[in-house]
Formats: sequence, structure tokens, C-alpha cells
Amino acid sequence: MIVYGVDPEKERQVTGIYSKIVQNGGKYLDSQSPGDILISDKTAEILKLKQYIVTDSIIEKLRGEKVPVAVLEKIEAFKDIRFRSPKDFS
Repeated sequence: MIVYGVDPEKERQVTGIYSKIVQNGGKYLDSQSPGDILISDKTAEILKLKQYIVTDSIIEKLRGEKVPVAVLEKIEAFKDIRFRSPKDFS
């Protein structure tokens, strides 16, 4: 694995990576936190750093999409449990 160091402010001017951060996936680098790292979504998945969680808002969204009640009841049993991969959830 290769690790590259960058100047966060200069990098922001050169690339658009900062605009591609996954919502609720973290934050872009800043010079006040020199030990921080930025990894891709795929790398986070491979390293099992991502977490999948069924929340009330997800259940409500599924209700709005007319998911059958029997399926929603099964999904509610997993509410607030963290899973490291979609496979673990399955």
C-alpha cells in the first residue's frame, strides 16, 4: 500500500475530491489534524470500516415506498444493530 501526504488546502485547489465525500462518511482533510487520512469508499468497504444500520428514518422511507408490512416487521427486528457489510445483514 502506498500512502501519500498532501497539503489539504493546496489539494482542494487542484482536485475535486473534497466534493465527493460520502454523506455522513467523514470529512475532508484539514491542516489542524495532520494525522487524519482520507480513504476511498471501496477501501473502507474492503477494510470493513463501513457500518450499515437500520434506523427509524430508513424504515419510514421503506413505508413510503410501500414495502409490505410483513417485510417491514422483519426489518424492524434489526433496528439499531450495526452490520459491517451488506452480506452480514443478509
